[in-house]
Amino acid sequence: MVKSRLRSAEPAANSQDLLSGTLLGDAEPAARAVAEVLRRTALGLAAALIVARAYWPAEFRSEEDSGGGLLWALLMLAVAFMGVASQWLGGGLRVRRSWADVGVIALVALVALSASHAAERRIAINLAWEWVGVGIAYLAIRNLPRGRAESQVLVGAFLATAVALSLYGRYQVDREHPQLREKYQQNARAILAQAGMDPDLKPDDPERIRLEDRLLGSREPNATFALANTLAGFLVGPATVGLAIFLRASSRRETRKLGTLALALAPILIVLSCLLLTKSRSAYVGLLAALVLLAWGERKRVPPRTLALGMGAVVTLLVVLVALATVTGRLDRQVLTESTKSLSYRAEYWRGAWGVISEGSRRWVTGVGPGNFAEPYLGHKLPRSSEEIADPHNMLLDVWATAGLPALLALLVALGVGLRASFGPSKPLPSLVEPEEAEAPRTATWLIMSAGLGGWILVAALGQLNPFQEDLSARWVVLGVGWLLAVGLGRPLMRLQPVSSDVLGLGVLSVAINLLAAGGIAYSPVSLVLWGFVGLSLNLREDRPCSVRRMTGGRGTAFLVAAILAAIVGTYFGTVPPHGDADRLIREAETVLTNPVADPVRAEMLYKSAIEADPLASRARIAYANLEFREWQRRGRPVDDFAWHRINSGLLSAMKPPLNPRSLLVQRLRARFAREFLDLPNLPPAERLKIRNDRLDACLAACDIYPTDATLRAELAEAQAESDHFPQAIEEGQYALELDRGTPHLDKKLRDNVRTRLQASLKKWAEL
Repeated sequence: MVKSRLRSAEPAANSQDLLSGTLLGDAEPAARAVAEVLRRTALGLAAALIVARAYWPAEFRSEEDSGGGLLWALLMLAVAFMGVASQWLGGGLRVRRSWADVGVIALVALVALSASHAAERRIAINLAWEWVGVGIAYLAIRNLPRGRAESQVLVGAFLATAVALSLYGRYQVDREHPQLREKYQQNARAILAQAGMDPDLKPDDPERIRLEDRLLGSREPNATFALANTLAGFLVGPATVGLAIFLRASSRRETRKLGTLALALAPILIVLSCLLLTKSRSAYVGLLAALVLLAWGERKRVPPRTLALGMGAVVTLLVVLVALATVTGRLDRQVLTESTKSLSYRAEYWRGAWGVISEGSRRWVTGVGPGNFAEPYLGHKLPRSSEEIADPHNMLLDVWATAGLPALLALLVALGVGLRASFGPSKPLPSLVEPEEAEAPRTATWLIMSAGLGGWILVAALGQLNPFQEDLSARWVVLGVGWLLAVGLGRPLMRLQPVSSDVLGLGVLSVAINLLAAGGIAYSPVSLVLWGFVGLSLNLREDRPCSVRRMTGGRGTAFLVAAILAAIVGTYFGTVPPHGDADRLIREAETVLTNPVADPVRAEMLYKSAIEADPLASRARIAYANLEFREWQRRGRPVDDFAWHRINSGLLSAMKPPLNPRSLLVQRLRARFAREFLDLPNLPPAERLKIRNDRLDACLAACDIYPTDATLRAELAEAQAESDHFPQAIEEGQYALELDRGTPHLDKKLRDNVRTRLQASLKKWAEL
């Protein structure tokens, strides 16, 4: 039965292979040498790109943020081309095979395809390409390393990156955050503007309250990420793997070297301490669950006393870290005492997410597309929920909501098969290793240099880490020191105790447990850790067929794969450049407007060009409407120049398909701008009626999109009263006050002046 499933190492020749062989002729040895150079180049570039992607934020808040990984994804496509070219020159496709690979490829493909029906199409397309980049990185990790040494080095690259980010996170908490808080207290307007917010926001504005809560009240590191929880999602896997390697090395008397262990403990402590400071409870649970499973697996290989001492030492170490963080004020009791509250928040998120999934007859199958969860969620958000979240904080619901049930099944297959291969029994089979594969390199020092140095070069070109920019120079130095520290002190430990498949399985398990109660699987750095550890675990399972690169087709098959890649690249260049062109034009318009002598006419031309450049994006249309509004204010707010009609028409155009017809941002802007016009005392009656109706329409649409927002309900009540719909106004006003009383979150409550005005208005409306 086993033999019937095995294929011959040499596939049957086809016409394409015969033609290729004829063309190459006696140059075959040279072709194979070039193939090896190409393979190493592709592997080195892939390693550098994986490292680099962790050094600038992957989180997104708007259309503007969603394109941060597009160039990175393009270079990943270049890696794929080089990899396939090396295979073609080498005689044909040699790939490792597992059902986990099928699951990952299917997941990425389904998420990418879901972008075609997303409401915010530009955001979905941009993020879909990041998913494609992660998928290519996974395939590169699986199929480009030839031997164990190269896979081991890739594990080391992940661990070194985690150490570098952790060291920077500690530096951030101790130095950068206090300096930023001081700057905010001295000049809040400048920091608000730097954060892309209105510098004139009032102290009781919900958006400003949220910023100040994180800036002034938070002590968590976020390193190069936007959120501490995302950093925790990245660190928990490497922390688990590093600690597991250390414990295994220290438990084997015959290989114990106290000097190596003592030095290697330093980078491990850096990662653990930074992970602790993120206050991510789900990451804590993931780490502890993995350590318990490690202890259970070691019970038959390690004497009970040694195992007890090792686990006791880990517990003592964690207690000491917690105590130090508590004494220094970096950790507080709320991390434990508010765990129940945090879990209740998650339950509220999950209920809302289920509402998104189950809405309509097709959404549970197709999903809403990448980056498109936030707005549909508002329609199902519970009144007492704390946040307008961008993802469900659960990877199963996240994938289901994004790309439907088939994508969820693909995720379960990928993780299930990957974990089973990591921890399952051996499957001895007849040798499948070809002679060329048996001669794989035994060392790969070049690869760790490529990952480290190449990562620095690429992040300076692709991301936001400029070594020559004054405020980023310290970040550059700290991250570099962290990387060198990890390599210098960690490599001897990995030589003493090589990484095994089950240890990487523990890393996968810890990340997966964290992602069951946290966001992150849609963020490429976190996703790269998860799928990278899955792929490397399969590679290192040398007693199973999933670790063997087998010939899967000749040069004809490699050529066919290259043709498919060419089609994917063509799709990239058909969908991405419009975003880049529009983004460049918008940035130029913003520069023109912020120059000492602003040029609104030039900015208007640039915004119009941006609108034409990218028909799938609403950003330029909204910016153009904002410009029209600001120019109307600058001209003294005239009543007879039809400004409202131009502004309203521009905002409505930002909701015409293929743009999102249910954009809360656009409806809020329509309502806010209309309020400014209605405040004019000398507005003609017909114009006032038109603007009043437009404002009411915008408020109704906004409340339909976000029905549990107290402020929107209060605005709708006032708009109803302005249109003499007093019974409806009273109903909406009472509901706004009910929502205000029902939420425990200050940023979700009505402003004091709005509440007072609404209460007085309700009494007046009841008398009319």
